[in-house]
Amino acid sequence: MYDFIDLLGSFELEKRFVASKSNTSNKFNIRVPVSLLEMIEIEKKTTLKELIGNHSAFRNKVRLIGDKLSIDENIIRDMFVGVMNEICKHVSAVLDTQEGNEVSLIQMVGGFSESQCVQEIIREKFQSKTRHVLVPQEAGIAVLKGAVIFGHSPNSICSRIIRYTYGNAVKVLFQDGVHDERKRWNDGQKVWCQNVFKPFMKAGTSVEIGHSFVQRKPTSHYETARMKIYVTDNDDIMYVTDEGCRELCNVLLNEVLPSDVNLRQIVKQTIVFGGTDLKIRIQNENTRQSHRMSLKMDVEKE
Repeated sequence: MYDFIDLLGSFELEKRFVASKSNTSNKFNIRVPVSLLEMIEIEKKTTLKELIGNHSAFRNKVRLIGDKLSIDENIIRDMFVGVMNEICKHVSAVLDTQEGNEVSLIQMVGGFSESQCVQEIIREKFQSKTRHVLVPQEAGIAVLKGAVIFGHSPNSICSRIIRYTYGNAVKVLFQDGVHDERKRWNDGQKVWCQNVFKPFMKAGTSVEIGHSFVQRKPTSHYETARMKIYVTDNDDIMYVTDEGCRELCNVLLNEVLPSDVNLRQIVKQTIVFGGTDLKIRIQNENTRQSHRMSLKMDVEKE
């Protein structure tokens, strides 16, 4: 196991120095553990050198010299092609948005950003007179350092981008040809469409710490009234029952804010964004009682 970890570590270290382009036939060298050579002889009844020689794709491109595996750098470069295409496609999609057009600095962090090949491809693709690509020292642990700083000083991150869209389920007047017939509901006076998704915070919105959304809702039957919040990553949904929309919060109001009166009451909901938790405060404005809760968020990104 230790030899296997050493082999992976050597590969991860050496691949950082592979350039995206090279005019010379450089070699990528890593040490092969003796235990691996012995295992190949036992399992395959042959040697690693013979296995390489019998493989036409690697012949003359991969050689075993002593305990060192010498690999043509073009083979290593080819390993980056697929993942770099996907990274560039995603970054391009972000930069093509209205907010992305204003980006003047791209900062590369994480262990993958220490790769010379990755740095060169990102710079070639995205660096311009108005946009700079920055790779900080020790990019591999920059994220860890940021987490430590945030742990000691939570207010060091002053804003966040909302990843998902939040909303409520509402009823609206039914429109033939627009709404789903299965959502039709007649209360004896009007025809309504139920379970329509009404967003109050949209994905992509930049919010400062402590940013709050407030809504007041009258409840005719307080005993059974509930507060529900829905979340989705699909901008095209119409109903809370659509695929991709899930219930984030479902609270029976009379359980957390008990009232002896089952009449029309006003409930004020305050939802605070911007932190690592979604903080919710609900208040019965008739009884003045209030209740607070926090929802652990996996739906925010800095």
